Amino acid sequence: GAGAGAGAGAGAGAGAGAGRFLLSMLFSLEQRTCGVRRLKYSPDGAYLAVATEDKTIDIYVVAQQYSRWGVCKGHADEVINFDWSEDGSVIRSNDRCYNLLYWRVDAMRRGLIEPCRSKAEYSDSSWATTSCPLTWSTQHVGKMYEAVSQIQDLDRSRNGSLLALADSFGYLRVLSFPSIDRGRCLAYRAHAGGCGHVAFTYDDRRVLSAGVRDGCVMQWKVELLPAETSSQLVSEQGRRQIINSFNGPEEGAMEL
Repeated sequence: GAGAGAGAGAGAGAGAGAGRFLLSMLFSLEQRTCGVRRLKYSPDGAYLAVATEDKTIDIYVVAQQYSRWGVCKGHADEVINFDWSEDGSVIRSNDRCYNLLYWRVDAMRRGLIEPCRSKAEYSDSSWATTSCPLTWSTQHVGKMYEAVSQIQDLDRSRNGSLLALADSFGYLRVLSFPSIDRGRCLAYRAHAGGCGHVAFTYDDRRVLSAGVRDGCVMQWKVELLPAETSSQLVSEQGRRQIINSFNGPEEGAMEL
């Protein structure tokens, strides 16, 4: 059999037959000296956006060997997460000062992209992902915690009905999407320490969570609720709900 993998230093390896393997260095970029918070490709794969700890988001052009094309600059504090619009023309981002900013990628001037002045016109935009905790469709999420820094990561299911949340207390929480008003959610804990990252699989059948300190990746199974139960909960949690974990006990529904 053959295998493939990626490791530190932006290297990739692929196994072949007869004990042979191939190694390749992809790209190693060092535009800034501070830490990198998030990396995301645009939906069409043409751009790579990189949020760093110095309050900026750098945009790189993939077809030009990842040359830096523009810089989104205007946040008051460190960027904690961002999303691309489905058409790849706009980025929305949150920082630790509770700011929600929008950036038009095609509005660059001399390498600088300034935040859009009007936010309302982007409230109904379609987004490729939902990772920002402070948006129009995740208003309740921002009210669940004393500080936005306690929210480590978000991910919306591919069918658009659920929102998974990882927090600094080690919990994986699942809410209906959009999450605008106060409602019920499910809360689970399996990590020793904070839960740093969360993601649905491509088919929405699993949720993966990664711990900050324990170095563990947990796999959670998504199961359909019984028909008589889902009809009662569809308005709050959608027709899918995370029932059990392969690595931790269920703590059940919580009123938040």
